[in-house]
Amino acid sequence: MFKRNWKIITLVVLGAVFFVVYLYLYLPTASKYPDYLILNQPDESINYFFIRELALNNRLGLPEPLSGITASQVHPRSTTVVNGAIVPIGFPGVIVIFGLITKLLMKIFGIGNFNLLTAALTPFLAALTPLFFYGFLRRIWDEHGAWFSAVLLFFLPSWWYYASRPFQHNTLLVFLIIVGLYCYIVSFAKFKKIWFGFFRPSEIVWLAALGASELIAARKVWSWREYFACGVGLVLTAILFFTTQTTFYGSAFASGYVRPTIDGVGGIITAGPQGIGLIKAIFLPFGLHFGAMARNFYAYFFSLFGVWSVLAIAGLGISVWFLLCHPRENRDPVDDLEGKFAGFPIKSGMTYAVLFLLVSIYLLFFYGSWQFFDNLLRAPSIGTSYVRYFLPIYVFGLPFLSFFLLWLWMLQRKIIFKIATAVLFLALITNSFGAVFAPLEGLSSVKMTVAEYGEWQKKIYALTEDNAIIVTRYADKYLFPGRKIIPGWEMTEQKNAIIVLARQGRPIYLYDLKLTEKEDAALAEFLSGKNLKLSAPLADWENIELKKIE
Repeated sequence: MFKRNWKIITLVVLGAVFFVVYLYLYLPTASKYPDYLILNQPDESINYFFIRELALNNRLGLPEPLSGITASQVHPRSTTVVNGAIVPIGFPGVIVIFGLITKLLMKIFGIGNFNLLTAALTPFLAALTPLFFYGFLRRIWDEHGAWFSAVLLFFLPSWWYYASRPFQHNTLLVFLIIVGLYCYIVSFAKFKKIWFGFFRPSEIVWLAALGASELIAARKVWSWREYFACGVGLVLTAILFFTTQTTFYGSAFASGYVRPTIDGVGGIITAGPQGIGLIKAIFLPFGLHFGAMARNFYAYFFSLFGVWSVLAIAGLGISVWFLLCHPRENRDPVDDLEGKFAGFPIKSGMTYAVLFLLVSIYLLFFYGSWQFFDNLLRAPSIGTSYVRYFLPIYVFGLPFLSFFLLWLWMLQRKIIFKIATAVLFLALITNSFGAVFAPLEGLSSVKMTVAEYGEWQKKIYALTEDNAIIVTRYADKYLFPGRKIIPGWEMTEQKNAIIVLARQGRPIYLYDLKLTEKEDAALAEFLSGKNLKLSAPLADWENIELKKIE
């Protein structure tokens, strides 16, 4: 049995091991968890908060009584205020999905395990994904290449890292894509030629176009029953999506990223100056900037994950060369005496390579034209959002990487090439470990930072009133929801909100990095004009200080 199913068994064993590995940030037992988890990034902090609200309190928004008198300026980052309630601006789908799953699991394991259950969902899905990845790839690739790609997925640094950051949606998204591809290809595994022949360049606009292509490809195999079931699924998904959008933002076509309208409803993405045109929103919301694309491509493919990217590109190049040189052949290249290629079915390889390139180019155009950094050092890091934006490229590029290593392993069947393959595999693992646990935003750094945030939170809570409002650009991720937040003071609306609250006698504090002389003078001048001032520092540490506005 083991000899027949050893590939699946090894993936199951690796999945069990990596499920624990991916829980690195949450390894203590549930009893050691704080009542409310502190997280390192505002998006995941807000996702956690609203998952908790849905699972424990059956609500999707947090009413904010001060929104009326502050022009909706009292809210943490990664949120907006719609109809007087704080709602997330990011991906509400993951909140609903994880919230409902956690709610169900709590009925089995108890409410006391909420933190452990919700933190374990993403690691579990991440550990399960390689099995579906293997099941999908082996039907369009060869067995060995598919299995090796699935093994590499466990170690892929971007996958490992975000599997361990459980309150981001990107791992869930890739999991659902791979499961969908697996179910699709299994539905007519006996008719693989249709899968390989459906390619239409004009239909590739990431998932929507890919899904449309799959439906077209299935027309010779699926009966009306399969199409009907698919249609019902799409309609139900659309209903759930638009219902979620309406619940959070007051309109099916509203977005948390667009400024709410005057009447408090979420801004419509195409509503004139409130948003951007529909075509631009779909294709180039950040414009087209080739310089930024080149910098981001180098930073987030070569600088961070050099050996992975170089080998994947080499594998892509060799596979394309083989495809062009053998356009009408469909033999197993392992047996090719000239090249000793790893198994690579020609028709499926061509389709996969073209689709991969088109989707990768689209994602690079879409996100690469945007220039930002998530850390104060303004340096590329594995924790920067670009890495999760490009996650599909990293994942679906693995078959080319495995192709290269298997090709090298079989090259002229000489021991030197086998040694070289082993060295490169060790280099991949070393690079992955180094990237995942890098000093800048690596998992070890995150764990220490979060522990430090816990200490700072206790100090701020001890020095401020329970009903205090904290003006801060960065500390909301560990002060909210224990304290109300205004996420800055630069905007006119934020300054007006500070004045209104201070004049009402509400306790309001500035907690931020120590101001430069220019910033301090500008803020002092503004406050003095309103008969207010900043107190002397009540506390300071790590270049951060707390002052009261009085």
